[in-house]
Amino acid sequence: MPLAGRIAAITDTYSALTSNRLYSKALNKDEAIEIMLHDKEKFDPNILDYFVTKITAGGEEREELI
Repeated sequence: MPLAGRIAAITDTYSALTSNRLYSKALNKDEAIEIMLHDKEKFDPNILDYFVTKITAGGEEREELI
């Protein structure tokens, strides 16, 4: 799978888990990450590790992600 697709798989899943849907309420950041890590075999491990590190980072590091 191309790099863009592997990145999109992670960001789309995170967005879906942390957004209100007709069929479910949004999860908080920690709940979403926990689910993604539980199903980590579905994602590129290096990209997932980087994503989780950036999402859970505090302060200035998080601002760089945006």
